[in-house]
Amino acid sequence: MVADATSPGFIRYTRDEGDRWKTGVTIDGRPAALNPGIQANLWIPIGPELAGKKAVIEALIRPFPDKPKVDVFFEGEKVGSPDLKAGAWQIIRVEIPEAKVKEGLAKVRLHFNKSEMQGNQKTATAIRFVRRADASAPAAPEAEADVAGALKSADGDAIVLPDAAGLDYYVSPAADAVCRPRPRAASSRCSPSSTARSPRPSAPAPRWTSAWTPTRARAPA
Repeated sequence: MVADATSPGFIRYTRDEGDRWKTGVTIDGRPAALNPGIQANLWIPIGPELAGKKAVIEALIRPFPDKPKVDVFFEGEKVGSPDLKAGAWQIIRVEIPEAKVKEGLAKVRLHFNKSEMQGNQKTATAIRFVRRADASAPAAPEAEADVAGALKSADGDAIVLPDAAGLDYYVSPAADAVCRPRPRAASSRCSPSSTARSPRPSAPAPRWTSAWTPTRARAPA
């Protein structure tokens, strides 16, 4: 699972702190979000496939102050203090013991030693993404071209989905809309609302984003 700080959906990982983040910024040529103050608090979902297994938390960040330091907390307990370089984009990675990885929402906190003003935002770091994954998964890439390619969510009129993922959707068509659920099926009038789920392959590939590959779900003509 990757919380992409450049996506509108990033706000759901910040819960009630969303209005304190500054999104849509560019730092050293890379899109990012700025955390509020000295802490970056995110609520990361843990699925049943990861529960009880050793996991990792990775983040691509760019600290602002000189001599930056960070402590990483998982569910209120400190799990690591990775070394930081001042004034540079870098990936930090900490392991989470199996006993702490439980299904549900887990609070991840990056606690920095100091912050500074960036424009009108007091912040400690710029964040490109935060990722949680199985400890055996390949490391996340750092080059922006690789990150952007892996997190690409649309390609023209197609939605890009991860391998072993499906698309759940709910639509409310217009009253006179015509549904065509299958290419060869006869047309029929739509009901006021429709809910559907696409098939899910059973075996995900071991890619850094938990298998972000260009599966395409094309919008109907």
